[in-house]
Amino acid sequence: MSRNSLIDKSKRKQSIKQCLKQTEQQVRAVKTELQLRDGRFLAVEKGILQACAESGDSKTLFFLVPIGLRQVAIQNIDTLAYVAMNETSRVYLSEVFNSDCQFKEATFENYWCVYSSVSHKNPDNLKPMFLSVSKSGKMRPGYKTSKTKPEGHFLPKPISTQMLKIPTEEEIDAFQKPEIISNAMV
Repeated sequence: MSRNSLIDKSKRKQSIKQCLKQTEQQVRAVKTELQLRDGRFLAVEKGILQACAESGDSKTLFFLVPIGLRQVAIQNIDTLAYVAMNETSRVYLSEVFNSDCQFKEATFENYWCVYSSVSHKNPDNLKPMFLSVSKSGKMRPGYKTSKTKPEGHFLPKPISTQMLKIPTEEEIDAFQKPEIISNAMV
């Protein structure tokens, strides 16, 4: 065997390893709209997460990124910001993926979903804190909603799938303080 063929083989192995590494770090995310029970859609308008009456715009499109068993991150397609909930149950948009951006997705028999914070629970009774929208269209604090209340029910309407990069544990652990884009609360 010549020296050039050994070099070529090692280069091929390295390129194959790089390709495998890149494909291992990707996940199939679902491009979707999140419809509320009253017919409105979850949207990001002017950097604020709220309910919107019309659909089909990029402000109402989100990626549901699976990050674990029944756990998702919700990322807006337009701003690429993640929906997050802090320890005081404030819902905000974060430019950086962090532990506040992890939600447990529970699906009912009728396909309506509820999203509860993985990282935080209500300190008074240790119950989960859920994403929900008030009648005025603003985000409600997570401790004011239970999984049975309709203002916390979302119907994901899938549009397509797309391969996205998986947030690594280093990215999750590396954050100091989440960067808050907006503070939308009742």
